[in-house]
Amino acid sequence: MLMDITRNRITLQSVATHTGLGRSTVSLVLNGRGNELGIAKKTQDRVFKVARKLGYRPNSLASGLAGKKTQTIGLLLPSSPFYPQNLIPQELSLLLHRQGYHTYLVDSLQDQDVILESLTEMASRRVDGVVFSPYHNHFLTPAIREVLNQFSVSVLLAHEPIVRGSLRGHIVCESVVPGIHEVVDHFVKTGRRRPMLATNMTTSNQCKIKAFQAALSRHGLKAGEEVSVFGISRYLEGDPDYYTHFLNQFESKHLDEREFDALLCTSDEGAVAAINYLQEHNRRVPEDVAVVGLNDTPLAKGIRPPLASVQRNYRNTCELVVKRLIEKLNQPDLEPGYDDLRTKFIRRESAG
Repeated sequence: MLMDITRNRITLQSVATHTGLGRSTVSLVLNGRGNELGIAKKTQDRVFKVARKLGYRPNSLASGLAGKKTQTIGLLLPSSPFYPQNLIPQELSLLLHRQGYHTYLVDSLQDQDVILESLTEMASRRVDGVVFSPYHNHFLTPAIREVLNQFSVSVLLAHEPIVRGSLRGHIVCESVVPGIHEVVDHFVKTGRRRPMLATNMTTSNQCKIKAFQAALSRHGLKAGEEVSVFGISRYLEGDPDYYTHFLNQFESKHLDEREFDALLCTSDEGAVAAINYLQEHNRRVPEDVAVVGLNDTPLAKGIRPPLASVQRNYRNTCELVVKRLIEKLNQPDLEPGYDDLRTKFIRRESAG
């Protein structure tokens, strides 16, 4: 039975005593070196379980001030109501915890000033590494690039190709471009000649617009914005109801008056709104109009007709981010690289 710890400071020796292992073994496990040194997974799991029950917390700040590792990783990520982006912070934290690291999670709010301040704060806390999701190039200002380069280990998780420039961190890019090209290819293959993109007209979606128009041009279809893009106004701040927002935009801007036979929406919520709107205006899905969403939410298969979508594999992405981070932590001289992940089109009935 574990001792009453409420009146006692839990030390590394406390964990060792309760596991029946040596202090050095426990230290290696809690410092994330168990796999490296061949310590059995069962033993590592026992150490972590006892450490959690005892409430053991290493003195990370003192370690950082002494120039040692703090066993902390900074996570600077934007909050998002969309699946699967909203699961990324939890998945990264879980994977890093299994490697023996604590996480310091901050919401970037997709604001350049907040990003700069947060990265500066993380540097002052002497985190061992940082995972930063800039999403898009316009969040990588010269000042932000400069402070990112202060970290000995950094991994950037992006959703469009990143211009490296002076950046020294590793880049993992889960680009939506391949998935969008697959959607357009499918539209053309199934006889659609007037595809259109319904998207929020923000800076962060310009990459999607360009990818869609490039795919249309490749097939010899009209790609001008006036015929290929249905612009959705910026979301109201603090309003997470994207389904209703898309539906209101379709109604106020008269989507039914546009000429199109296929529609790609930049969220699954928007695609569901489009299906309902089109059916209410006597246009059949997919017979008259093929509809595809983006993000492949778990509910996509339960919609009628089942919703085709562009899938992002967030688990594989997070596993790769952590893998690259740990590799660099263990091999400081490792040259930073660039991983280009592919999103893919998941065909279901709504796409025809």
